Amino acid sequence: MHVLSLGSDHAFFVAEIPVRVNGIRMLAFVDTGAGITVASKALTPLLGITHMEASLIPAAVGMAGIPVKFVGRSVVFIQAANQKIDHTLHFTDSQCIPSGADSYNIMLGNDLLGRLPSWSMDYQKRLFHVGDDYVQTLPVQQKRGSLSSTQPSSRSVSQSRYCSSPVQKPLFRAQ
Repeated sequence: MHVLSLGSDHAFFVAEIPVRVNGIRMLAFVDTGAGITVASKALTPLLGITHMEASLIPAAVGMAGIPVKFVGRSVVFIQAANQKIDHTLHFTDSQCIPSGADSYNIMLGNDLLGRLPSWSMDYQKRLFHVGDDYVQTLPVQQKRGSLSSTQPSSRSVSQSRYCSSPVQKPLFRAQ
């Protein structure tokens, strides 16, 4: 993938922050466009989840309008910076969240973000401030090494076969 940006020689970053979910360290994407907090059900063994409750939301519209079916939900313990919250995490049947070692495992939606004390992003310092604490984010070029705005990468981008599924029920946009 080749990413270009105009008017800046600084590496950009995405809002990925380190968190702990049920005590397990992982990366979370701060997604202000998502109504709910989501992860793949493939994470349930790692998080110690052996039983999920039925999801009250059958599906949502994900990135690029791709329908995402929810298979269950469970209350988990999430820590972002010094903030600790018991929160409902919804699980997808498919792996619609990036699965690379340097990509996020969970999307923090507005249901969780709205429960945090005041938070903000400092783009110049690459910090996610929450309450009286903060965590560092990394620029994409530093995190992924091979991506740059001056040199094409050998990576290819294609649609994941795991993200598409036939729609069987009307979709509701989670907001």
